[in-house]
Amino acid sequence: MHPSKAAKNLSSLLRSAIKTTASKPDDASLKQFVGSLDTFSSSSPTTSTAHKRSTKSHSKASVSNAFSDLAIKSFKIYAPLYPGNTSLPSLILLPKAKMGQLHVFFFPLMAHGHMIPTLDIAKLFAARGVKSTIITTPMNVHFFQKSVERTNQMGFEMGILTLEFPAAAVGLPEGCESADQLTSDDMFPKFIKAVTMLQYPLERILDEVRPDYLVADIIFPWATEVAAKFNIPRLVFHGTSFFALCASENMRLYKPQGEVSSDDEPFLVPDLPHQIKLTKMQLSEDERDGSESDFMKLRIKAKESELSSYGVIANSFYELETEYADYYRNVLKRRAWHIGPVSLCNREVEDKAHRVSHKHIVYVFLQGVLLIDFPGSAYL
Repeated sequence: MHPSKAAKNLSSLLRSAIKTTASKPDDASLKQFVGSLDTFSSSSPTTSTAHKRSTKSHSKASVSNAFSDLAIKSFKIYAPLYPGNTSLPSLILLPKAKMGQLHVFFFPLMAHGHMIPTLDIAKLFAARGVKSTIITTPMNVHFFQKSVERTNQMGFEMGILTLEFPAAAVGLPEGCESADQLTSDDMFPKFIKAVTMLQYPLERILDEVRPDYLVADIIFPWATEVAAKFNIPRLVFHGTSFFALCASENMRLYKPQGEVSSDDEPFLVPDLPHQIKLTKMQLSEDERDGSESDFMKLRIKAKESELSSYGVIANSFYELETEYADYYRNVLKRRAWHIGPVSLCNREVEDKAHRVSHKHIVYVFLQGVLLIDFPGSAYL
């Protein structure tokens, strides 16, 4: 299908899917919708498209500018309930979606390695006429702000909703709202606990706004159940490849590490398209000894949540890992769509520069990039 024709039909495809049934849209329609994103993931909104949109009436431009202003500067915060916090969530001042326009929420984990691709995916949806709204916490708004403003200036619709992050309630320093800010191992369980407490404010925001779809990070297993309360399909974003998904799932199902007697003895990850060998030393401590830490329990819940969700979005492309994309769908029986590499939507220098944290040093050598990460600023 020619790109322009596919783009024109994109919104109607998903609207048709939603009309079929509120909780479980027609699979063929949604597959065609998300599959269309795969076609466009290698191109950002073109100059001609932006020009056509910019030539619309002055009133439309005013609405777009007003949207940007409201989305960034006039937001209110959805607060989680915890001991000592009696505040109720308030709705952000966002304009209503146009009649028949799709509205999709994007909810990434607060970590650069998750927020960056989720932002790119939200921009891809917005460029196809979908109203995209990113859910994050107040201290992370600055990360999305410039991209959201630029997207709105191009005539598309993109906004931000914020959820109060209960850092103090779990023993984290005030303002610590990202995994990139964790400076010691003992802070990670507290961070995960705080993330879990975002379930209630997410439920309230879904109840008030009622988007058509929710694209939520895998680390939020409760998002599937919360979205289902309002007949909102939840799509899972992993942020990893089909190969990694297949390998980790077979490790979970077959536990081959239990068949070796030492940490350095190789074992075969069973039933994959290729022979993949690992040792216990390459696994996490929980996977090595079979213990169930809070994080392992979270991973188990995340997998259960994925199985009951509408499907998975992967930042990958079919030609890169054909056998594993097929294996994930046909053998593991998962609904999944590859829409990457989503980073290619960033054509402007400013967009590319924004993808790298100020805490990193980047060396460019022979057109290659070396990213040096400092302790405490993990680029997940």
